[in-house]
Amino acid sequence: MATEAIVNNIEEAMMYYGTSFIQEADFPINFYLKNLKSVSGNDISESIVLWMKNMPQGKWPNWMVGDSNTARISSRIGKEYINVINMLLLTLPGTPVSYYGEEIGMEDATSGNWYTTDLTNLTDNQSWKGPCKSSSPTPPPSGRPYTISDKWQSNLFLKVS
Repeated sequence: MATEAIVNNIEEAMMYYGTSFIQEADFPINFYLKNLKSVSGNDISESIVLWMKNMPQGKWPNWMVGDSNTARISSRIGKEYINVINMLLLTLPGTPVSYYGEEIGMEDATSGNWYTTDLTNLTDNQSWKGPCKSSSPTPPPSGRPYTISDKWQSNLFLKVS
């Protein structure tokens, strides 16, 4: 079982593995490389050693360098480090966890609000658009998808009889 827990210190993070008496998570996600602000060899080494020294014996490590809540590596640290960080991620012992696009150096989107626009709520009377049942034309902060009308949804797929 994988768990995602944002904790303040390594001792709290290791508690998610459980004890020799009680099995907890098999895979508590390691956020320590994700939080790097620079690519100093010392900083990276400290993060790796910190996790490996504190991980309970017989448990499996994992490494994450980015996620949806963090700026992408190329935006956070620099494009020139994409290959180095990905090589590090893939050669460390354990399971690499890569946020989509990190492997090709994708940068953060900085312009427009395309990701918050509900296309079904636009009022240009095009037949493929329908009314939105949501109380808000943009997605809620939770990231849950829109609720769309059955009329609009029924036109999305070809009916096979």
